[in-house]
Amino acid sequence: MKRILSQCRKELAQFQRDRFTLALAFLLPFISLIIFGFAIRLESKNIPLFVQDFDISPLSRAYTERLFATNQFEQINNI
Repeated sequence: MKRILSQCRKELAQFQRDRFTLALAFLLPFISLIIFGFAIRLESKNIPLFVQDFDISPLSRAYTERLFATNQFEQINNI
């Protein structure tokens, strides 16, 4: 525990000497949080998708209808 406390004291002393390091230690994670929180969207929409239904059963048609009802996929009619 003594080693950890001495390391903490050393780092705090270094922060007092170099204010730029202190600013980077708090500013960079905050900027990253803002960028990942607001600027980057991980939601995808309107992905072109073609479904070839060989079964043509009510179950397979219901599955493809539910797939396209999510608004994540856009149905391609002609390929």
